[in-house]
Amino acid sequence: MAYQGLEQIAAAISWPCLAAPYTQDAVKAPLQHRIAQSLQHTRARKNTLYFFEIERLCILPPTRFAIITALVFMTGVLSGCTTTGMHLPDRRGQIDYGTRVPLRVCLLRDAEISEQRARALIAVVDQEFDPYGIDVAIVWIRPWQRPGFTMSAIMRDLAPRPLEPPCDRLVAMVGRHLGDMLWGLALPEVLGAVETTTHTRGYVVSSLGSLNQILSSPSGTAVHEFYHLLGCTHALSKSACYEQIRTLKRHYSSGIDFFPGLAETGQPILSRAESDALLSLQTIQ
Repeated sequence: MAYQGLEQIAAAISWPCLAAPYTQDAVKAPLQHRIAQSLQHTRARKNTLYFFEIERLCILPPTRFAIITALVFMTGVLSGCTTTGMHLPDRRGQIDYGTRVPLRVCLLRDAEISEQRARALIAVVDQEFDPYGIDVAIVWIRPWQRPGFTMSAIMRDLAPRPLEPPCDRLVAMVGRHLGDMLWGLALPEVLGAVETTTHTRGYVVSSLGSLNQILSSPSGTAVHEFYHLLGCTHALSKSACYEQIRTLKRHYSSGIDFFPGLAETGQPILSRAESDALLSLQTIQ
């Protein structure tokens, strides 16, 4: 589980966090300052090509453990255990999301995750997105071998993969093994991630296998990461997220055959080719 306000607390008291980027200077910086400001800047930093919104925990200095544990617990409760914010039903109901549209997702299934399990998790996401007039539809599910133990290894495998039509998003459903269980006994875990260059590729740890998942279930993680796949960021409430979803849907309703992604600049990505280009890829013809 990632907790709302964790970045601000960390910045205020300066305790070290384990996070996604691969360089020491990036680890020390607040999350919002670690995202590349432009594609040119991103390309220039070959070892930090991809940046992610991730589920993350932090290692706390022992002298501050009790205080921060209390803060994290309170913050987690207030945010509904999701860093994309707490729902505001009245506000959500005031927004016109337009006509219903599909969000077509293509799934890569780890050997330990059954097709039935993958479909069940996407069904939870589909139910969550129903108020926005979004039908989350699975295009295909393909076998996939987890490329490595860490989040970095998984994302480095996913990010270069082109979006094959008619896929709008590419998501890996990651299983657990003994190594994950042992890791989770003492160290932070990354239970899901989305690249923020286009917000079109990501993964979800899709089965239980550690104590950390007592408070962050696979279904909850799936919903959280799919909000990131729509460009929603960490916030106290989902007010801005609702507006973000409406904006993307308006671009989708303008006649394009692609549920728009979102660039780091905040501009909508209106085609698979553009999404692939931003990740320095060649689109499958």
